[in-house]
Amino acid sequence: MSSGRIGVIFFKGGVTSLQMKWGIIFIILANLFWIFYAVYVQKTLRNYNIVAFTPYVFAIGACSFFLMAFIKGNPLAVIHLPPRILFILFISGLFCIGLAHSIYYFAIRATGIALASSILLISPFLTAIFSYFIFGEILTMGQLISGAIILIGGYIVSMSKGIKYHRRS
Repeated sequence: MSSGRIGVIFFKGGVTSLQMKWGIIFIILANLFWIFYAVYVQKTLRNYNIVAFTPYVFAIGACSFFLMAFIKGNPLAVIHLPPRILFILFISGLFCIGLAHSIYYFAIRATGIALASSILLISPFLTAIFSYFIFGEILTMGQLISGAIILIGGYIVSMSKGIKYHRRS
């Protein structure tokens, strides 16, 4: 499935600018951090209530965003945004961070990290599909084939029985 995910990213046409290449490097780094985060969450969820765990994610995420804003520019620039944009940021934070993380924690507890993360791998392909319909972005044949690989891989992993309960000795 990783090959499918990489294909969705790299088969996008026009990956020639330095900014695009840096963007891809940052996406890969973010993915590596997400892997470590997911494994840590799996370990930590054994000892804590999922609902009690979520505010810590908000707090750590806010500190990380503030640090990146400080490094990249003016962290207080957000107070000069129009109210409509602030509202969109609030709603996206509430649903895309808060609700999505809470649901993800429940999924990890119910299915285990291997299955939850494997199914989560379909997000690059679904993002590309939604971008096609909403923003009119062009999908290449390589991206479509890579997306099919992701879907097939996700199906194979989801059909595997007992992933959650197989642990190393």
